[in-house]
Amino acid sequence: GRDPGELIVRKAIAAKARNRSCFPAYEVETYTLFSARWSETPPLIVRRQLPDSFPVEKGAVVFMSEAFSRVYRGPKGEQREEILRSRVVGERSYSVLGSWTLQGFDPYADRLSLPSIFPTAFVLPLAQDAPLYYTYRLVGEVGEGTDLYYKVAVLPRSAYSPCVEGYMLIADESYALVGLEWRVAVPRPLRYTDSLKLRATYVP
Repeated sequence: GRDPGELIVRKAIAAKARNRSCFPAYEVETYTLFSARWSETPPLIVRRQLPDSFPVEKGAVVFMSEAFSRVYRGPKGEQREEILRSRVVGERSYSVLGSWTLQGFDPYADRLSLPSIFPTAFVLPLAQDAPLYYTYRLVGEVGEGTDLYYKVAVLPRSAYSPCVEGYMLIADESYALVGLEWRVAVPRPLRYTDSLKLRATYVP
């Protein structure tokens, strides 16, 4: 028979419209890290164009920038980001600083489109057609006070499909999404990066 995790996720998908409307406005704190390093030593013709101080060894970090910010989203879709702390390591002229990459991210959406990272839109685990792309496995239950949450593993059916993997926390009775930890890594379709991780907790 079906794993209980799939039955729970199907109920969460059916309850999306109700649970999505619970947060018409919210505030979230985000940590964003961008880094780039040489996967291979660049060829001589490239090295000759770089400053003498520029790192060129295989695995050397070209740049790293990180930012801790607070994002406000209003009931009409208005959004504002406040950079609280930031840091840049390496060649600043090549770095990216601040700006929440997943602005407007909706975990209940059918697809996640990030053209700068994903050459194709990714299917999210709570999409209407997600059971065609994922299998789900109930790995445990988490209690917090009088609340009960189901921890469900998210497993892509194909190693190459545009899907995430990880787990979700889904509330008992309401079947609302209360937490997630998703990751993407090659050989899935990625651009300019070999991995991406997303962790979120939703607290009313």
